[in-house]
Amino acid sequence: MPVSMLDNFNIRKKAPNVERDLFNTIEDMKNYSENYLPDVFECNVIEDGNRYRYNRSNIDDSVLGKWRLAGGGASATDLIDYYKKTEVDSLLENKVNKVNGKDLSTNDYTTLEKEKLANLENYDDTEVREHITNSEQAISDIQNSLGSDTLATTAQTIKGAINEVKTNSETFNSNLDQRIKANEDLLAIINGDSSVAGSIKKSASTTLKDAKNYTDQKIAEMASEQAIVCDEKPTYLDGITTYLKDGQPLTTEEENIWFYYEADGQLKQTIWINGEEITIVSAGGVNFQDFVSKTTDVVSTYDGTEADTDKIPDVAALQSLQQLIQVELDKKIDTDDIYDGVDNSSSSLPLSANQGKLLNEKIDTKLDKVLAEPNKHLITDSLGNITLADYDTDLDLTSTNAVQNKAVKAELDTKLSISQDVAKAGYVATIGEDGNITFTEATTLGGTAETTSYENEDYPDLTNVDAALDKLFNHVFYEALNITSFTCNVVDTHEIGTVLTDIIFSWSYNKEVKSQALTDCVITIDDREATYVELKNTKTFVLTASDGSGNTGGIATASKKISFLPKIYWGCAIAPDELNSEFVLGLSNSKLTSSPKGDYSFDCGVGEYAYIITPTSQGFKGNIWVNGFQSDMIKENAISLTNTSGHTQSYDVWRFTNSGLGTFTATIQ
Repeated sequence: MPVSMLDNFNIRKKAPNVERDLFNTIEDMKNYSENYLPDVFECNVIEDGNRYRYNRSNIDDSVLGKWRLAGGGASATDLIDYYKKTEVDSLLENKVNKVNGKDLSTNDYTTLEKEKLANLENYDDTEVREHITNSEQAISDIQNSLGSDTLATTAQTIKGAINEVKTNSETFNSNLDQRIKANEDLLAIINGDSSVAGSIKKSASTTLKDAKNYTDQKIAEMASEQAIVCDEKPTYLDGITTYLKDGQPLTTEEENIWFYYEADGQLKQTIWINGEEITIVSAGGVNFQDFVSKTTDVVSTYDGTEADTDKIPDVAALQSLQQLIQVELDKKIDTDDIYDGVDNSSSSLPLSANQGKLLNEKIDTKLDKVLAEPNKHLITDSLGNITLADYDTDLDLTSTNAVQNKAVKAELDTKLSISQDVAKAGYVATIGEDGNITFTEATTLGGTAETTSYENEDYPDLTNVDAALDKLFNHVFYEALNITSFTCNVVDTHEIGTVLTDIIFSWSYNKEVKSQALTDCVITIDDREATYVELKNTKTFVLTASDGSGNTGGIATASKKISFLPKIYWGCAIAPDELNSEFVLGLSNSKLTSSPKGDYSFDCGVGEYAYIITPTSQGFKGNIWVNGFQSDMIKENAISLTNTSGHTQSYDVWRFTNSGLGTFTATIQ
């Protein structure tokens, strides 16, 4: 497709653009192959310094071929049969001038004419001479305008030739304006129509869409929840990841897995996505061996036969344990159902262990009730032995059995009565350290989680069941620490030289913290706001907090960077007598930046140059692009610039070569 070259396109070289633009001799021009020439073409010849026009319809001349001296347009008249100005001047120089009163060859002057001449009076030719002088000056001016070449035209007079040239020029200018307008319309369509393939807007739209899709894909790939703690950094080859865990080499073909390990005194994590390695340093220096793995260290079932006793039960496993305990408890007797008396009428209530022991001892001292003689009762003989005797109908103190009755009564007095104080309802009979039976509250027989001791050599700091359960639940139901907000009362970027005072930082968390710190600020554990007194240079403030749990998510950080940057200045202006700070600060545009790269828009009027003034430290070398073509700016000078904030530094002043360039956009890449 044709290439349209707009304004500000400079070609700086001595050689011609192509071979056919410049020939050394007329002979070289004549012999150039017509197969490589358009129907009408112009060139220059070094031999005579003239410009020639080729026309395929010209008659082939022995000296010039189809070339003729250029001038007057593509339809100019062939002047091969006309004298050149130099030829006319040579002929005039060699002619013989006529002298009054003398003959050149023959005497044709008659007496009558001589008499007429004698009768003539002198006349004033001043007006005629002035007219001649003016005509000669006009001819000279026309010759200077047209040059020394012969004018190729069909007109018979100079005025006619001028009119013909003017008509051809107006036609050429009209055609040129139409082509420029067509190119501008085409550029406007290409730049603004996103449906045109190859247009700037189409390319930008496609690029933005592809970039978004790529970013979304990478974020989704990195959002992997799989993780493996290993001994050292794994290796990856042909889709297989090899890693070392507890000294045992293992492999996996799965991707998108985070591998956590310690290296160089830091906690690091590595992942391979589509074969590409990503390694980052994790926050803090946590050793994962100190913590519980959700996938390998926690179990959700329990039936009492587990061989691995190092596992940590979750809530579901604890519920299974509770069910097993309840089943066993259901097989036991409630302490409230134990009867402590010996004369109860129940046939199902059990006696207490103490009462059973006493009864057994008493039974051992008694006789079996099955004897050979029925209807007899026992009596003690003179020897003190029990013998069988007939029942005494009167059983009283006078009876021979009265002594035995007293003994039974005395024995019963040493026993507990079933009638007790109602305030001791629910008490349980226990044997004290002195061996006597006492009543004790049932609730005091068992301890609480805090009073029940716990021993584990792996966790020596856990001394009771309550502390052990708290640590377990903290691992199972742990909520990671997050900094939910971190702001300050100033913007992120300022002009170099600015002095900021009383910068106030504010922040918040999703839970209580045990420690916190903010760069170069003194804060307490309860503070959620801090003030930094004065800032002049770029600084990054980091907020670090910990919930004290020691868990992976127990440490959180957030940062805020406040930068001080120089400005780049640009705009259109008439070249000043002196390049100084006043001139630079008066330009219409400026921006804070750490690099000169970017777009710069201009609208320069007649006599105005386009200027860009950059910090010397940013290293801009004057290379710039306009409408897709590279151009070079002129470095006018380096000046010491003091900005509006009072800061002084070295700046380079760059400008475009030409003035009055109109509206355009330049790009520093």
